[in-house]
Amino acid sequence: MQMTKTVIILENEEDIAQLLSQLISSYGATPVVCMDEESLLEIVEKQDVALALLDIMLPKTDGRHVAAALRARNVKFPIYYMTGIALESVSPEHMALADGVLRKPYTISELRSLLDAVLKGDAERDSDCIVERKVIEMMAIVATEQEDIRRKQASLLNLVRNLEAHDPQVVVLAEQLHGFSMGLEACMSRLSVQLKEIQKILKPSCL
Repeated sequence: MQMTKTVIILENEEDIAQLLSQLISSYGATPVVCMDEESLLEIVEKQDVALALLDIMLPKTDGRHVAAALRARNVKFPIYYMTGIALESVSPEHMALADGVLRKPYTISELRSLLDAVLKGDAERDSDCIVERKVIEMMAIVATEQEDIRRKQASLLNLVRNLEAHDPQVVVLAEQLHGFSMGLEACMSRLSVQLKEIQKILKPSCL
């Protein structure tokens, strides 16, 4: 009997981790979400890992450190960073530890290309299952877009605080941009809700 492949997800954003898990499950693989290096390395020792998806910046650890620990164990499976930060801020040494990078927000083509290449999902699925996979892909994209918006909101708030005593006009502009980003996040949230409703209509047996 062939063992099910495992995909490790190092991600602290619950929505993103859940949607990636659903998408990976649709390929017939087993997703395992980890929050720290210790639990991830324990999984590596016990399961047949096909792929590691590592968020770079986490509250408890850093994907770059985890990648170094994996390389020290001479793992054979591909390691991909997941990040929304500028890649210029990642050292060449740390970049060399990964086989590739999934930039946040993801694109559907990037996710699909990677999972198709590594997991080689079953092509003989009915049309409803194919549609459901596409819905999950879109939900994952929306979730990473929301994370990116929240990160930019935090940067705008910091900008407002830093400029309050210097240039009132810039403060007004930054506040307007922050208000726009709040509206955009609300729109993304509504889109996420609609996608979840579509998913409920489709066959639950597809996952």
